[in-house]
Amino acid sequence: MRRLIPGVVLVLLVSCGREIVDEQIVMPTEPVETGGGAAGGSVEAKPLSPGWYDVPADKVEYVGTLVVQPTDGRTLRATVMFSSTAPAGDYTVAVAWRGATQLQALGVVRKDQPDLLARLAPPAQVLTQSRCGSSASGVLFVLSGGLSDGVIVGASAGGWVGDFTLDYSECGASTRGDYFVLQRDDRFAHARCLALSGQCVDTSPVRVTRGALRVDDSGLSLESNLGFTDANAAVSLEVNGVPVPDRRTNALPRELFKEGKNRITVRMGQHLPWEANVVLPTGALSPRVSMALSMGKPFSVVFVASPWATDYRVDLYPVDAPWTRANYPSFSSPTSPIEGTFDGFPSGTGGRVTGTRASVRLSATRTDGEFTLSQETSFEAPISP
Repeated sequence: MRRLIPGVVLVLLVSCGREIVDEQIVMPTEPVETGGGAAGGSVEAKPLSPGWYDVPADKVEYVGTLVVQPTDGRTLRATVMFSSTAPAGDYTVAVAWRGATQLQALGVVRKDQPDLLARLAPPAQVLTQSRCGSSASGVLFVLSGGLSDGVIVGASAGGWVGDFTLDYSECGASTRGDYFVLQRDDRFAHARCLALSGQCVDTSPVRVTRGALRVDDSGLSLESNLGFTDANAAVSLEVNGVPVPDRRTNALPRELFKEGKNRITVRMGQHLPWEANVVLPTGALSPRVSMALSMGKPFSVVFVASPWATDYRVDLYPVDAPWTRANYPSFSSPTSPIEGTFDGFPSGTGGRVTGTRASVRLSATRTDGEFTLSQETSFEAPISP
């Protein structure tokens, strides 16, 4: 969902609606003791398998997505796409008009009746006059239950990337469509406070809902999704307690990492920081193509497989043939070798081209919930006529 953004090291993609990790990630290989221990034998720690460790549990429960359709500015046309696990019952769609002190109900949707068409009628005190009529704007909310006793499960604004307002206009100006995610999140109380008063203090802990750390031939990079942002607080990243100073790219300084667990910390003002650990791969993949690539012929890429990876992928790109806006060949396998048939590269005009060399990129990936670790390496392989 639009609510996963790139930044040295960290492209902080803020997401309010992707799948949520709802349990702590525990990698399969933890340190073990061998020998006699207290009886006088030696104690050896088995090296940790590469991957993410100690990821904080995220208890947010996904409910669905509310989609707002384009209208004439005087009505709300919306559809809720409920998740299969969303509780049954009434869901109240409401709006907090800017300048109002309470929510105004617009209608009710259910799993068997997900569509809503409502005429907008903002209170007179929130209207702004213009040459062709009055206008107003506000924040859309969805409550599980009624307006007075329901629990907020969605808001169109409140600190998420993609925040938007509901705009009303008597002029009949067309409005664009939009959407926001529905989920059970204690932080929606803050969104309601912002919409109705603006005098609010947010003490929610930092939420990272997705992370992807990549190790390749040029170094390391990290991308992540934040569950929310704070307009009054900057976001910073630390590796093993050392701040990453340059956030103009998503590159991470290799010298900040060490053997074993590396602590990743995301800070945002006075919010309780988010912390997890990651162990980097140390062995080389050492890939090679068994023979030159040839149009229409099978090929295989052999490499050193490691138990930590759950998937391997090979992507082929042209070196001396024109690049186009097309999908290039990709092959995957849970282990070595990766086999496929080389059918050349798309020419961009409906045909196929080869060139004399191909760039071969091998990726080894481990995925645990919404957190991934990947190791990539590239090399060139000849293409025979």
